[in-house]
Amino acid sequence: MIFFSRIISDIKSEILSLNEGCQFEPTLAVLQVGHREDSDIYLREQIRAAQRCGIRIKCFSFPCSVDAAEVINQIKMLNQNPDIHGIVTQFPLISTQGITAEEIANAIEPNKDVDGVSAAQVARLPNGDYLRSDDGSNFQTHIPCAAAACLLLLQETGLKLSGSRCLVVGRGRLIGVPIASLMLWSANATVTLCHEGTRCLEDEVTRAEIVITGVGKPGIVRGEWIRPGAAVIDCGMNTPPNGERKLVGDVNFEEAVDHAGWITPVPGGVGPVTVALLLRNTLNAAKKYHGLTTHPLLMTPTGVFSDQLGELRNSLAQSV
Repeated sequence: MIFFSRIISDIKSEILSLNEGCQFEPTLAVLQVGHREDSDIYLREQIRAAQRCGIRIKCFSFPCSVDAAEVINQIKMLNQNPDIHGIVTQFPLISTQGITAEEIANAIEPNKDVDGVSAAQVARLPNGDYLRSDDGSNFQTHIPCAAAACLLLLQETGLKLSGSRCLVVGRGRLIGVPIASLMLWSANATVTLCHEGTRCLEDEVTRAEIVITGVGKPGIVRGEWIRPGAAVIDCGMNTPPNGERKLVGDVNFEEAVDHAGWITPVPGGVGPVTVALLLRNTLNAAKKYHGLTTHPLLMTPTGVFSDQLGELRNSLAQSV
């Protein structure tokens, strides 16, 4: 994918430039509990992409029988390690001990939470607080990478996002809620948030100009429901119910491709861009640690940088 390669190339060039003056080695720690095919594929993509752009990755693998205390203790040590700039956990957690994503994500120090999944990071999304420029504090906002990938892919299409009808199917903390917030605040879209229990999902899909899915249910969105010419971004990575050894999305791709004007495949669509943005966030975290200037991950479709839009948002809020 050209877009993925461009991001990786930019990261590599920036790291090479920074290394001319001093030793600069952004480092990402990746934790995995248990194994699942889609998670293993995503981890391999991270490792390959990191090698291409010069980011160091350290992997910490735990059996599914590990308890939460052991994983959290490892995270605490990584939080305190100045050589580790970013920490990410592979989700879902394959745990026989009932470890929750929330307790693991919230153990990560917010400035090292480069996947943007901790409560401190997610809390900045619904009201558009992530758009505010740096207030001088030590807090660094990291936009959730999968959600940011969806928005950046849509921006690449050249579609008019402002005012568009956007349907997000899925209410999870990794994709659904974050992308709904980004589409509302960064894209100025009119957003509807649905889930697998939504009545008459077909009617909601049919009305949408943009459909983004992240519910984890293979084929929950039928291709015939897609409005002709709509943009479809499928974040689902599922094993088919028939047990085939392949990954499929939440959208029936074979049907949808005849209706959609633009659609991402699974695998190979959102995933690579998500990886690239995870590495970009890691680079930003390393630059922040070394006192270097970082750049906004997202721009609005109108070309206004996030900090400028934040100023606009603040002025509007004061006038209400």
